[in-house]
Amino acid sequence: MQVMANRIDGEFEHAAWLFSKCDEARLSTELSVDTIDLVNAGLLDILLPGTRRGTPLSLDAYMKKIAAIGQCNGRAAWAVGWCNAAAWIALKCFPDQMGSESPDEDGSAVVSMALSPEAVQAIHCTSGIVIKDGVWKPVVWNWRAQSIVLFIPDVCDAQGKQSTLIALIPVSDIVLLTGQDTLGFEKFPDLNIAIRDVFVPKHRVVSIEALRQGTVAYERRGAHWQYRMCAGALLAAHAVIPVQGMAAAAIALAKDRKVVMPGADAVVNRASDYIDAATAILSRSYRKIELHAICNLPLTTEVRAELGRHAALAGQLFLAAIDSLARIDLGLSHTHGLSMQKQWRDARTLGLRGARAIRDTTALFRIS
Repeated sequence: MQVMANRIDGEFEHAAWLFSKCDEARLSTELSVDTIDLVNAGLLDILLPGTRRGTPLSLDAYMKKIAAIGQCNGRAAWAVGWCNAAAWIALKCFPDQMGSESPDEDGSAVVSMALSPEAVQAIHCTSGIVIKDGVWKPVVWNWRAQSIVLFIPDVCDAQGKQSTLIALIPVSDIVLLTGQDTLGFEKFPDLNIAIRDVFVPKHRVVSIEALRQGTVAYERRGAHWQYRMCAGALLAAHAVIPVQGMAAAAIALAKDRKVVMPGADAVVNRASDYIDAATAILSRSYRKIELHAICNLPLTTEVRAELGRHAALAGQLFLAAIDSLARIDLGLSHTHGLSMQKQWRDARTLGLRGARAIRDTTALFRIS
């Protein structure tokens, strides 16, 4: 077990080194050939149970691993975290379609995911649903993915009842639309995806209501506690982790430098308090999610709403810490100063992305 744990730690350290050496112009929220080592190192399925990885990480330990990547590169942490979340949802809801009923036998499950659509028209039919038209902005896009998990809100059945659906769509059924990112990553193309007149069979569709009630396919086959976790709470947590890592890197740099700016010590101490408080909030949330999953107890609507609010609060505290540290003169060279300013901008951008992801998750799971 210890050998396996050491191997996983080593893989993360190697991945972090790779990110620190990557050419800035090639970094993106998209997973591309530049991050192929993440797949080969098994970093895109660390949330999943599996004998080949030894004893699965606790939720708190898993999130700390993602945050550790964020200390080197926040965009990479975003991609790694959300690809893990997408693989978890895909295997939880559609184990047969992902290649095996047991993830122990799977290789890395590489999946993309999109939350709320910008526009969608979908109808029920006898053996599934038909997506007449729809456009989504993926929360993460992975060029190696063969499938994408889509959330489709407010689909009416034959009786006129509306429900929110989760669908597993082959990438061959979607159209990629290039677009410009409006949240700050102006150097990188940001993809939208479109679907038109695509039939999705019922074995590739699950309602969020069924997911919340524990009646999806995997719940009847597998007993591992990680598959009993609350999807809504887990997605909200993933929205915050990259900024947590970036905040940790920022405070470490500030404490390591000899700061000459008057009052800087007070700013650093206040930022450190913000980071510590946010980290403690998240850790308590992880333990609550994990405890309910282990005991097979569903989270109430009130608890899910509370976890979403805590994730949003933690994200705001991390950003407040980063913004205050960005105003300190750390005595960096011009080149390093420009690099750090870019990291501050990236942190704000990821904070906006995270806030949007939390809002989308709240709306989809109706936990507000």
